[in-house]
Amino acid sequence: MPDKEWIPRPYGWKKILEEGERRTETLIRINPKCHTSIDIPENQLLRLPGYHIPLRAHPSTQMEHVKHLGYVDQVEDGTFNLQWVYASWAPVSEDSAVQSPIPRMLLFKKGGMFYSVLSDFGRTGYYHILRNSSHKPIELKIESLSI
Repeated sequence: MPDKEWIPRPYGWKKILEEGERRTETLIRINPKCHTSIDIPENQLLRLPGYHIPLRAHPSTQMEHVKHLGYVDQVEDGTFNLQWVYASWAPVSEDSAVQSPIPRMLLFKKGGMFYSVLSDFGRTGYYHILRNSSHKPIELKIESLSI
């Protein structure tokens, strides 16, 4: 179990490193086979056809920078164990101005990093989840900027 500064979350643990008016820096630990949409209220979830896990809304977040720090036990095996699933907004048809969300997935291993950014189509924020596909807890560093 992590030290007292770690806050239990449904997916694992969270530790706030720095918290400002608009910027927050946190560490999160995601338990094996868990994801960040666990126990989120239904009105903050987006269910996409063809994907079994609902994506989580981030209504007040403008941007997140996520860095994969590796396994909590620091014994690495080089596997891609972090799945980042997000909603990509695309036209319903070639000649349509109507946009529809579709799931996209990228895989990361220790040292991998990415930005999750609010787009024009995500008017109420953006939707994504972070999922640990391994059999050991992983740790991520997240810097976020609020609207």
